[in-house]
Amino acid sequence: MRAQTKEEEFSETLLKSIEKALQDFLNKTFLDEVLSNLRQARLSKQAQQPMMELTYKLNGVEPGYCYLFESHELSFQTYANLTKAGIPGLCITRDDPEEVKKTYGLKEGDIMLLSSRPLKGFKALSTLQEVSLIITQYLQDNICVVLLDGLEYLITRFGFNAVYKMIQEKRFNFLEANANLLIPLELETLTQQEKALLLSEIKLKK
Repeated sequence: MRAQTKEEEFSETLLKSIEKALQDFLNKTFLDEVLSNLRQARLSKQAQQPMMELTYKLNGVEPGYCYLFESHELSFQTYANLTKAGIPGLCITRDDPEEVKKTYGLKEGDIMLLSSRPLKGFKALSTLQEVSLIITQYLQDNICVVLLDGLEYLITRFGFNAVYKMIQEKRFNFLEANANLLIPLELETLTQQEKALLLSEIKLKK
């Protein structure tokens, strides 16, 4: 094997130096970009916090609490307002999911149907256990809002006691996660005893 000349050694050394300098530059540029993105994300989150706090206040709700709404419209509008302020949301509904999405400007992936079968590409939750599990999974993200529409349907299918027990169990999960559960419900569908039990666990919003 032929030995390298001094000129070839010099050229090779120079080439390695250039390659190292270029790599260092690229690494620094990449690192600067990553840091810049993280900084922007942090600033964005900080800027979002006052908006979230104001939205909670304007809608008369506090993080960590469960609310029962006599008005179906008010519950959905409150949910929409919170999610538009940047709070992650899960909407479980008995209404037409396409209509809900259009009316309140919700994201399709955040809507699930309370039904025995899927509809229009929306995932369906057909049992009380499925509802309970999906809420538990969603609460792992901590601060969030869950709208549980169709409580009358669940009570009809599985009985008041089973539904009430689920709400009792979830109540402190929402408190711990600093999250909200919003439930629209026609109170006239309940007996006086059922109404009293339910309102002992969650706050009433008229």
